[in-house]
Amino acid sequence: MTRNDNNTELTLWVAIDVSKHKHDILIEYPNKTGKRMIISNTKSDFVRLANILISTELSVSIALESTGYYHRA
Repeated sequence: MTRNDNNTELTLWVAIDVSKHKHDILIEYPNKTGKRMIISNTKSDFVRLANILISTELSVSIALESTGYYHRA
């Protein structure tokens, strides 16, 4: 029997809408509740976001929304 460690039920989903000065964040917890937040484009706000994600002790999947021309090859 094979073992599947990919348990998406215990995944913290994070969507980031990238902008020049601030970023809109949506965090969806495994119990389907969500948290919205806005962070500025500063190291301290990214550290704050990282600490929030680390504190959950869950597997984290992050998706970035393509912005402007950055998503093109």
